[in-house]
Amino acid sequence: MFYFFLSLLFIYQTTWATYSPYSTTELEELEKEFIQQINESDSVLRNPLANQYINHLGKTLARSSQLPIPYFFIVKSNEINAFAGPGGYIGINSQLILATENESELAAVMAHEIAHVRLHHLYRLIQHQEQMRIPMLASILAAAALGIVNPTLGSGALMASLTGIAQDNINFTRANEKEADRIGIGMLIKSGLDPRGMAGFFKKMQQNSRYYYTANIPAILRTHPLDDDRIAEAENRSLPLAKKHYADNSMDYRLFKELVRTSVAGDNKQLLDYYQQQCQKNNTEKACQYGNALALLNINQYEKAKEN
Repeated sequence: MFYFFLSLLFIYQTTWATYSPYSTTELEELEKEFIQQINESDSVLRNPLANQYINHLGKTLARSSQLPIPYFFIVKSNEINAFAGPGGYIGINSQLILATENESELAAVMAHEIAHVRLHHLYRLIQHQEQMRIPMLASILAAAALGIVNPTLGSGALMASLTGIAQDNINFTRANEKEADRIGIGMLIKSGLDPRGMAGFFKKMQQNSRYYYTANIPAILRTHPLDDDRIAEAENRSLPLAKKHYADNSMDYRLFKELVRTSVAGDNKQLLDYYQQQCQKNNTEKACQYGNALALLNINQYEKAKEN
């Protein structure tokens, strides 16, 4: 599987070289280092079914616009965030998945990140900074993607490096966000998904924005600048092109969401209480029954799980 990931490097590295102060060989090294650190991280969810679903959705979005197919991975994190890294590697936080209400909202975030990759935004940002050693840069980007501070770097070095990348780039980043929104909305439409999912999810992000800027690394690399103008622009682009009805709450999406929920839960008792309440509200909801069965499997209650 690792060699499949490496096969993405040539696709992205060839065009990204134009936007980077690094040579083609250095870009290849950066991408390999980044992928290796992601693959070795305990923060990444290792669930084949969850990975299959999210990468199938990502493939659908990318193919609709004839773009190279990226690779999505799920980060076990309580923060709502996503990150487009080198080599077409895109991280989606588990809490972001749980915060979505339908498949179109999740697809909107994924399409936005695919657009960041397609538009070379990461390397266009890096090109304005002083060149640093590839292993250090790969560690910084991996830490940003995983929402962690790499202890081998030292927090001071990490903060200084990230601040150097982020400084004086706020306006540049806001322009990137709107550009990625525009491309992402087009992907949603071509994939038959509701383009209104993008503005809808933006509103959720805005309502919870007070939680976004409290972590250890600068917000410019951890989150996506958001304001009323950006939400309005996304709505104006999507509303005229949206159909009246979309089947965007598929069973696959609902099962995937519960699979992620049960895979990252830290408190199994709290998880079982959650499903007891949810299943009482709708005892015919298959996704709820599925999640409850998975929660029971978490505590080795195999016979009870079979009853679901």
